[in-house]
Amino acid sequence: MISRNTEPNDEPTGSSVDDQAKANVEFAWKSHSAQENWTSKVDTKASVFFTVNVAGVVALVALRTQTDGLLALHGGWRPMLVDIGILACACALLLAGAAIFPLLGPASVHKTQHDAIYFGHLRHRKPDDLAKQLTTLTTQDQVEQLSRQLIVMSKGNWFKHRLLQLALLVAAAGYGVIFVVVMLT
Repeated sequence: MISRNTEPNDEPTGSSVDDQAKANVEFAWKSHSAQENWTSKVDTKASVFFTVNVAGVVALVALRTQTDGLLALHGGWRPMLVDIGILACACALLLAGAAIFPLLGPASVHKTQHDAIYFGHLRHRKPDDLAKQLTTLTTQDQVEQLSRQLIVMSKGNWFKHRLLQLALLVAAAGYGVIFVVVMLT
């Protein structure tokens, strides 16, 4: 068995090559699980933010449209700033919704890709063809497929996290503007 302290130039021999190959595939699957976990976490965070922000936007719109509500400002620059703040909070809803939206990739690519991991690819496969592929996959084939999948998943996770960050910043700006207007009124 190869230890984790093996130098990069050390070449394993015999069964330790098989052990190392199995360890590589196991590591790739652990990385895949981590990517799934990050996807789940960002979707959960974005869903919670979306729900809370919907309530916030509804409350702001109600306060803005009431004749004698807290945000029923008449004339001057304050009503315009409140409207900009509400619009920013509504834009944050769109960004959070986009973060939650599943990233499946283009269907045209799914038909041509013959990997055995992603359901978007598998749905176009025939059981016999898939069974044959699964029984003939080498360790190198497994690592290559997992590598492709990890890159696609990480790009999607990065995009989702950035959308959520932007949603939070836009909402904070919107609520901040409204807070300042209320404090100055």
